[in-house]
Amino acid sequence: MREPSDRSEQAIRAAFEGGAHEQAATLAIELYGHEIFSFVGSQLREPHAASDAFSDFSELFWRTLPRFEWRCSLRTWMYLLARRALSRERRDARKRNRHETELTKASLLPEAVARARTQTAVHLQTATKDRFQNLRAELSEEDQIVLVLRVDRGLSWLDLAEVMLASDAPPTPAQLTTEAARLRKRFQLAKTQLRKRAEETGLVERQS
Repeated sequence: MREPSDRSEQAIRAAFEGGAHEQAATLAIELYGHEIFSFVGSQLREPHAASDAFSDFSELFWRTLPRFEWRCSLRTWMYLLARRALSRERRDARKRNRHETELTKASLLPEAVARARTQTAVHLQTATKDRFQNLRAELSEEDQIVLVLRVDRGLSWLDLAEVMLASDAPPTPAQLTTEAARLRKRFQLAKTQLRKRAEETGLVERQS
């Protein structure tokens, strides 16, 4: 069981261990909701799809939080859930009408979710117009996620491996190490591909 990484996660952990799961979920969304929504938006780009995926993530987070075992950081686990929400949204992009879930029973969490959406909206509008983001969009889904979580979010290779494996059962140390090594190779190849495309489109000068 991993100890919280900073004081903010310590407050969430204290609420969690005290059985105040709604408070813990609200604090977590307030702390990480903006960057999770930004991550989802960077992958889907279409605002309605991003909003739906973030709703799926929030519901999944609320429903499964009581079973969280703290074997990784809370932030890493939230990205793992966000990946699952992204996969679900991509499988059924037209799904718009959702049944009421337990999320609606929480008094504070919906407000935190709404704030995360609002705070991120302007950022997403800018990001979708950014030329470099358009180049990233040419990469595979996995490569895009690896770049965002490694470069933009600063996840360690082992935390990134945990997110990308996205397994229900805890991965073994050996599995995490193997996956981290694979992701490093993909990361280097993706950076090389991005550099080449940036040179071709005039975004950066060609290396001599």
